[in-house]
Amino acid sequence: MTKPQKFGKMPPKPSSGLGTASMKNPIEEAIELLLQEIDSEIAQTQTYAEKALKEKKFTQVETYIQQIQQLENFHQKVKLLLQDWKQLHPSPPPAKSNQTPVKRLSKGKATPQNAYRRAILESLVELGGAAKVQNVLNKVEQKMKSNLNSYDYQPLPCSGEIRWRNRAMWCRLHLVREGLLHPNSPHGIWEISKKGRKALENGSI
Repeated sequence: MTKPQKFGKMPPKPSSGLGTASMKNPIEEAIELLLQEIDSEIAQTQTYAEKALKEKKFTQVETYIQQIQQLENFHQKVKLLLQDWKQLHPSPPPAKSNQTPVKRLSKGKATPQNAYRRAILESLVELGGAAKVQNVLNKVEQKMKSNLNSYDYQPLPCSGEIRWRNRAMWCRLHLVREGLLHPNSPHGIWEISKKGRKALENGSI
């Protein structure tokens, strides 16, 4: 019986000098890029919805809201996919460094839209019931200063608009749909409704 031929060990691959720890997994990178694209698409659709609301095209507003809900659901599925991938392919431990690590804010840590609801209504009451958008947002920012974080102040990649302001504008759309703000207020003006005042008084918001 012929003995199997022995081969010498394969020569080691030349080192790139980067080290394994510095190499980012391409699949993880691709999924994170997809999440960013979905975020941009959501922000852009929110802009369209706001424009349609100003033009009183309420049918279009409903369509955009449905699209955003679908995008947000898809975003959640992709996030779960990323978590599954990280469990299957955990990243290697980072190389030790003498530098002090910089603490970064995790993606998706923006203040939720619902957090703006009461601040918007309270701001409108304090401004006399109706006010220009800029004045309302300035008041909202003062009220929520302790809640807003660095992620909230980042510009959106698609429009350059500050993230928290975009979320506040989107929250306003929901308040209009619920009847807490007037849908027919003049262009550039936000106005609280009787229902909105009542919600503030009884603490249901």
